[in-house]
Amino acid sequence: MTENNNVIENATVVIHNNKIKSINDSISSEATIIHGKDKWLIPGLIDMHVHTLSNGSFSQGYATRGSTVNFNTQNLMIPYIANGVTTVFELSGRLGHFAQRDKIMEKSVIGPRMAIAAVIDGEGNEIKATTPLEGRQSVRNAKGLGYRFIKIYTWLNEKTFKAVIDEA
Repeated sequence: MTENNNVIENATVVIHNNKIKSINDSISSEATIIHGKDKWLIPGLIDMHVHTLSNGSFSQGYATRGSTVNFNTQNLMIPYIANGVTTVFELSGRLGHFAQRDKIMEKSVIGPRMAIAAVIDGEGNEIKATTPLEGRQSVRNAKGLGYRFIKIYTWLNEKTFKAVIDEA
């Protein structure tokens, strides 16, 4: 699109190091040509609220217990890529999502980049906090597990909610 929101038709797009280098400029003789006649080129889409299936267990277990339910990560990721979604924000993060993200990053699975949030709730979710101290420790624990985002859920009391926000 142009700055005036007009479609640029029949364009030549040069990509270098995963970034657009030029549009309708010269092409290096070493370039790999991808013919996109009758195709569209759009920016990658981001789905900012997903709940992706991941390996895990339906029962309360213990930390070293293996998964009791397994999914083929590639099969789960194909629909995202096929529909132009290049980044997802997993808002109900579990440890199984880290394995999915890592497989995508190491390129053994074709899929979108994944941002993963831990859920902190006052009852019933993966991480439960009912006091401000528990809320702060839950944020620290989530960070230690590798989560970079926190999703605060329904049943936190006001003091715990504020402590989680402050600690995050």
